[in-house]
Amino acid sequence: MTVIAKMNFHYAGKTYPFEMELDTPDAVDYMFDGGNYGCDCNRSGFIQEQDPDFPDLECGETIKMTNFRIEPK
Repeated sequence: MTVIAKMNFHYAGKTYPFEMELDTPDAVDYMFDGGNYGCDCNRSGFIQEQDPDFPDLECGETIKMTNFRIEPK
């Protein structure tokens, strides 16, 4: 079952809406909260897809996530 994970990332006073289609919905919430996609190094790459000038960030937790939801495709 394919799902779409939708959320907002927040950094330096700006909000970046983001969504990703995933084939395996079982661990989606973990991936974005405690897993690899919860780290600034990955989140900065996601933001760069819409804002190429966004900086490459090292591992950390400065990019905040809100409005996380999983929707069926």
